[in-house]
Amino acid sequence: MHARTFLLFLTGLLMLAPSAVACRIPWIEPVPPHPHPQVSVRPALQPLVTQRHVAEIEIAEGIANIAISVRFHNPNHQQVEGTYFLPIEADAVVRDFEMIMDGKSLKAELLEADQARRIYEEIVRKMKDPGLLEYVGGRMLRARIFPIAAQGEVDVIVRDQVVPRKDGTLYHLRYSLRSAKPNVGSIESLSFRVTLNDDRPVKLFYSPSHPIDSIRRSNHHVSGGFEQADVVPDRDFDLYWSVEEANVGVAVLTHRSDTHDGFCMISLTPQV
Repeated sequence: MHARTFLLFLTGLLMLAPSAVACRIPWIEPVPPHPHPQVSVRPALQPLVTQRHVAEIEIAEGIANIAISVRFHNPNHQQVEGTYFLPIEADAVVRDFEMIMDGKSLKAELLEADQARRIYEEIVRKMKDPGLLEYVGGRMLRARIFPIAAQGEVDVIVRDQVVPRKDGTLYHLRYSLRSAKPNVGSIESLSFRVTLNDDRPVKLFYSPSHPIDSIRRSNHHVSGGFEQADVVPDRDFDLYWSVEEANVGVAVLTHRSDTHDGFCMISLTPQV
């Protein structure tokens, strides 16, 4: 994921049975019964609850190591299964990835854009969520999540190594936080932490999308993050930083949308 500029979207899209993580669970299905089951009427399944979403990002020498931990709760009185979907931008450079469920490695597959498109379109048809169409054109990481016990929790961890986008001395990383939006309700606890280390002095360290509490321990070490409760993510997390030897770091950020006037921000960061 090329800094994907998107810190791993990881968004993860948990589509139960087909189902998913760090992100959302479009729908879930019960575990198939044994042969010749007694005929009974099952109550409608309730969507999984995202109890916790924790993202830890460590950036060093132009490489971002991302660890995402998500806990889902199954409110149903029966076991369910699902498929985890993690959107990946088309130009993202993925160096490595690993998925773990309750301490055990998951077999995951990386789907190319054409396969991913069909799945996104299927989810949109079933869930009537056109926002997912923004991921069309990108790839997808998919893994089966099974079983999720009745009234139980499942912890899913995704580890990823990505190369952030770079323009001169300015770097940009985007974490597709919107894809973690639950179908129903909110994320009960959201935690985000970024640690940046570089041999060169760190100048700019800024997120235009979220207010972050940052700590500058030295010219070469900066950390920051935020925590929220009962949140429904409505925007991705963007982080910009610059590294250079100059006494004063200069960075220019520009933005333009289809509906509003554009703007630019000039940052001047003196060496401490």
